[in-house]
Amino acid sequence: MLNHIQIVGSRYEIVEKLGRGNYGETFLAKDLHLPGNPICVVKKFSPQNRSHNNIELGLRLFKTEAEVLYRLGKHEQIPHLLASFFEEEDYNFYLVQEFVDGKDLTEQIQNRLGEAEVVQLLINILEVLDYVHQQGVIHRDLKPSNILCRNDEKVVLIDFGAVKEVSFIDENHIAYTVGIGTEGYRPSEQASGRPRFASDIYSVGMIAIQALTGIPPKDLDEDNATGEVIWNQHVNIRPDLEVILTRMVRYHFSSRYQSVVEVLADLNRLQNLSYVDIIARTRDALNSLVSDFRMIRGGIVLPQVRRFLIDRIDNFENLYAEHSRSLEDKRLSTFLHNVCEETVFSVDPVHPAKLTLQNNTYVENIHSESSYRQILMSGHRKFKLSYSKSIVEVARQISKTPIKGQGLADIVDMIAKNLPSIDVEYIRNSLLAFFSANCFEIDPEVGKPWNGLWTLRLGFESEEELLISLRSSVSDKLKNALLEIDEEVDEEILKRILP
Repeated sequence: MLNHIQIVGSRYEIVEKLGRGNYGETFLAKDLHLPGNPICVVKKFSPQNRSHNNIELGLRLFKTEAEVLYRLGKHEQIPHLLASFFEEEDYNFYLVQEFVDGKDLTEQIQNRLGEAEVVQLLINILEVLDYVHQQGVIHRDLKPSNILCRNDEKVVLIDFGAVKEVSFIDENHIAYTVGIGTEGYRPSEQASGRPRFASDIYSVGMIAIQALTGIPPKDLDEDNATGEVIWNQHVNIRPDLEVILTRMVRYHFSSRYQSVVEVLADLNRLQNLSYVDIIARTRDALNSLVSDFRMIRGGIVLPQVRRFLIDRIDNFENLYAEHSRSLEDKRLSTFLHNVCEETVFSVDPVHPAKLTLQNNTYVENIHSESSYRQILMSGHRKFKLSYSKSIVEVARQISKTPIKGQGLADIVDMIAKNLPSIDVEYIRNSLLAFFSANCFEIDPEVGKPWNGLWTLRLGFESEEELLISLRSSVSDKLKNALLEIDEEVDEEILKRILP
């Protein structure tokens, strides 16, 4: 027995036993014929039937599969085959392969992985499997323990199942494959000895599902009527990824992906859409914050932004994880620097954990018919300018302040100095409301209000005149907003909006 033999093949000294399976044993060994005696892996396969005819058949089969492994080993993510031989002394077949320094996936997927990590893991495995299939080879035994992750984070496929057939030759000298594969990762057609390329795709899909759910495949339930694996009730993931995984592990091979290339195409499309999607949706979500006066007053700290985006964007955490390992504020700040390029927000240079409105941001819907329609449809809630004393104070300061040919920012600063108790953004929005009520004119009249120079129109020399004009403007907009529902403006509604 090998346990008592220290050297096999006249050159490989056994160092330790790595494992034992249904098909044989694996050992760590030293190559005594090379300088420095480098470490290698020796795999022993023991035929169940050792008759002369069976050994001859096993030798032919073993030689053929060893040639396949030698060809596959030219890929950098498949161990190189160093030697293959048959020992007449113990009637065992031996493979000697390159030692790969890395851990298998068993430990890595013991705890659940995020969607982005699983997608990347799938791509990493399938890219190597694509090469294997291009060589006309079916792995037949893909499972976490047969996928190593090297120190450079590249995956390595080991323990191809076909060579194990030498262990299963019956008394009729027939090599069969029923025993090849592992329960849970092996699809039905492979269990009956008819593996296909889609069988490997099934195995990889089950690995991904285990990584997402934390549940070994053999512990998942099956649909009694269809044989389909029931897994998606254990995890909440984005629908497009669920569709891909479901197709990978369909019970009948004809319903699965027929090639690795198809799966990779869908996964790459998923990743590309994720990047575009999260950028666009984050920008839209941030811009929608502008209409919420409470949120933008004084800026928004990143924890608030994070909570807001998680509420507004389905699966935001998993989408964002594709571009950052976590939702830490520092990384979120870096991410938002890029997103903010096309929003009205910017990351505060003094306080990088806070988003602020960009200078001269015009809140376009501050005084629009759509705003008033929202007011009416939400139970006549108070409008942003419904602080009677504040709006009167702003109107009074406008009438007292010499305003002619000045920019909006300058006017806001002047009034803010005289009204330190009133929020600057409230003053800005009040000015924009008076502008929409035709109390100001802009010279030249081009662009948005903040681009031109403001001048108070003639005839508005008291706060009463400003407020009357604003009240009339609000009334007109309320009437326009109510045209669709054929109602009249209730005086009580107007009182709730303006004094």
